[in-house]
Amino acid sequence: MDCRTVHDHLSSYFDHDVPHRMRVVLDQHLESCSRCGHELAQLHTLTAWVRDFPLIEPPPMFLQQVREQVGRFPHRSKLPFFR
Repeated sequence: MDCRTVHDHLSSYFDHDVPHRMRVVLDQHLESCSRCGHELAQLHTLTAWVRDFPLIEPPPMFLQQVREQVGRFPHRSKLPFFR
């Protein structure tokens, strides 16, 4: 397995959301590649850091204000992307 493939699957690996076979292959690569192992360690650190953020209660009228502001945007056509 190459580093690019590991990078593409690292988030799913971290979340334990990859098939067992893929996890085994990723484990092997992460054990032998210090660069990818470091990237996984950074993901662990970042996740722990974000988890420690305090929860912030939005002001009571926040949702209503967001809806009003979104309602001011011009409506886009619902034409399909591919014709």
